[in-house]
Amino acid sequence: MLSWLYRILTNPFYAGVLEQEERTYFGKHTPMVTKEEFASVQAVISGRNRSVPHRKDRPEFPLRGFARCDAGLHPVTGAFSRGRGGRYPYYVCQRAHCPKSSPFRTVRAARRDGR
Repeated sequence: MLSWLYRILTNPFYAGVLEQEERTYFGKHTPMVTKEEFASVQAVISGRNRSVPHRKDRPEFPLRGFARCDAGLHPVTGAFSRGRGGRYPYYVCQRAHCPKSSPFRTVRAARRDGR
């Protein structure tokens, strides 16, 4: 979902509620939606969230945070690619326009068994 749309749909201000310093107040302004409509939208949004939390430390990428791109010494990050045999880990430069960031210039991560 677009971040600006998500912020609008999850902002209780539009239901007439103000939040400040962990306190909730009922505003004097006219709400744009009823509390029931707001609760309904929140239920739909929370039911659609199927995302998996990001894991910063993965055993497939032991060099994450240490390895650098040889084009400009920018940090590299780990990523996965899908192929006929499954998922393949590899390292890619984090800089968007790095000449080494093309798919043909990535460094394939070594498997733990040495292959």
